[in-house]
Amino acid sequence: MTALRGALRSLAREGGQTMVEFALVSTLFMTLAMAIIEFALIAQAWATIQHAAMEGARYASTGETDCPGITGDRVVCITSVTKTATTGIPGAGAGSALITVGLESWQYPAYANPSAANDPGGACDAVNVTVSYTHNIVLPLLTFMAPSGIAMSAERRTLAEPFNTCGS
Repeated sequence: MTALRGALRSLAREGGQTMVEFALVSTLFMTLAMAIIEFALIAQAWATIQHAAMEGARYASTGETDCPGITGDRVVCITSVTKTATTGIPGAGAGSALITVGLESWQYPAYANPSAANDPGGACDAVNVTVSYTHNIVLPLLTFMAPSGIAMSAERRTLAEPFNTCGS
C-alpha cells in the first residue's frame, strides 16, 4: 500500500511539470501553425497578383474599349479588369485602393525606348501591365518581420492583336 501511495504522490508532483511542458510546447506549435498559415496567405496573394497581371495584359492585347460599366476608355477598362482579377486577396477587387495598376506600351515595329506610360498602345504594339500590392501581415507575432507589410508586384508584357492596321 505504501508503494502505491508513493507512486501517486510522485505522479501528483509531475502534474505541474507536465502542465508547464504542455504550455511551452503548445505555444511553439501554435506559433508555427499560424506562421504556416501566414506564409500560405502571402503565397496566395503573390499568385493572385501574377494572375491579375496576366488577365490585364490579355485584355490589353484585345484592343477592346468597352467593359462592364465602362465605355470608350481602354485604360480604365484594363485597370478594372486587372483589379477584378485580384478578388481573392482580402480587401482587393474592382474598386480597391490596395491594388495599383500601371500600363506602358512600345510602338510597333521598333518597340524601342522610351515607352509610353499609362498608354495601352495600338494595334501590334507591345503592352506591359504592372500590378502592385502590399500584403499586411495578419499574425501579430510576425509583424516584427515586416511592420509596414510585404510589397509585391507582378508584370506581364504582350503584343496587342492586329485589331486595326499595325502601326496606326
